[in-house]
Amino acid sequence: MADVQSELELDENTRRLYLSKVNEIVEEHMRSVEGNKLKPYGLKSDKGAGIRNNGIDEHGADLDEILNAVKDHVLHDGLQSNHSNNFAYLCPGGVFSSALASYLAAYTNPYVGSFETNPAGVRMEHMVIDWVAGMMGFPAGYAGNITPGGSNATLLAVTAARENINVRCGDYNRLVVYITDWTHQCFRKALFTAGLKETVIRKVPVDAEYRMDVKILKALIAQDIEEELIPFMIGSTIGTAVIGAVDAIGRIADVANEYGIWLHVDAAYGGFFVLVEELKDYFNDVCRCDSIIVDPHKSLFMPFGYGIFIVKKGKILQSCFRHDSLFVTTMQDEEESPVNISIERTKPFRALGLWLPLRLHGVAAFRRCLEEKLCLARYMYRSLKEIPGFRVGPYPQLTIVLFKYDTGNETRNNDINRELHNAILKDGHFYISSAIIDNNFFLRTCILNSRSHRNVIDEFLSTLKKLTTCLLQTLGP
Repeated sequence: MADVQSELELDENTRRLYLSKVNEIVEEHMRSVEGNKLKPYGLKSDKGAGIRNNGIDEHGADLDEILNAVKDHVLHDGLQSNHSNNFAYLCPGGVFSSALASYLAAYTNPYVGSFETNPAGVRMEHMVIDWVAGMMGFPAGYAGNITPGGSNATLLAVTAARENINVRCGDYNRLVVYITDWTHQCFRKALFTAGLKETVIRKVPVDAEYRMDVKILKALIAQDIEEELIPFMIGSTIGTAVIGAVDAIGRIADVANEYGIWLHVDAAYGGFFVLVEELKDYFNDVCRCDSIIVDPHKSLFMPFGYGIFIVKKGKILQSCFRHDSLFVTTMQDEEESPVNISIERTKPFRALGLWLPLRLHGVAAFRRCLEEKLCLARYMYRSLKEIPGFRVGPYPQLTIVLFKYDTGNETRNNDINRELHNAILKDGHFYISSAIIDNNFFLRTCILNSRSHRNVIDEFLSTLKKLTTCLLQTLGP
């Protein structure tokens, strides 16, 4: 049989041409975002249905046609997560250098699940884990993974905690986890996925700053023990997704230690604020927790697709995930292969997407960006307090600012603020989210985008004043 070059093998000139076409689309898109030609959020009338006219079939299509379909139906529709005027959810923007690393990793495609197949790639992942663990103060013996995000990382935490307690499945209905109303929903998903659907979930009330009430937590644990239940896991948070509250980790750790309960810290949003000197007190006792997650695609400004999980007792991960390979190995691992401490086996080279930007820009650049976002959130909070008629929520512990227009009539407030939220979205210059807190409708902004600066905050405040005035004139007294 004669050698036939695969149609999937592109020569160097074609690769360069294709790269230039993709780069042209990217740069055009970014010019539209940075020049505000694209709104931070907008839907076309077909709500993306046009992409279905570009189905997968037997024969290939022209790259220009394909890229235009992506531009028209994906890039120019929906949420622009890298837009400076996007204050909704937890959108960091996504640094270019990480995207560059992702291309390098994807096309060269090293297999970094095993030390034998790519020792340097495995060492690079451990370098990133070591850097994070060092900032958090973890003692020797920890282990960790770079995951696709916080949900996967939380699943690893729940699995490790389940392995640690070594309870038979017949007793799963006696296990108790302790969370609050503001704990991220990925925690419940992880329990379900790990086979712990029958686990008792205790909702611990929060204090005036929306932190887990430690006194009530301790009382609930004592009561559950008396009722012959098994306190299993405490889910604490550094930066709740809606409010940005930071739990008192040290006091919760005291309780967890007293009763021998696994303490997990969800620092997906707040974790990298450990780089900011004035916030280090939030992290003083993180080293006492059993597991932690942090998301580089939140407070480290990376593109979506990066989470980090660290467990204090690293050998627990081996108990969960280490199995004999079907293949014969020829090399002794000098550093633990990721496949032995994670559910993943075919693991992409995520470490490069974190290591390269950190090496290129330096940690100080990320610290300065975080410091700026913290200052901007406080500036917005102070400015909102000075606008007549507006009432702010709790002081921002991180970069989330909550506010509402106060008519003086609690019954009318929620309706007014829903209308104001709709007016902001309809105006289109800014995209913000909302939240119900203590039965009150609040407008919510999260200042986390790397492209958001003081001028953007000032423009938002000006837009808010204008839209509020128009709304009140329309609605009347």
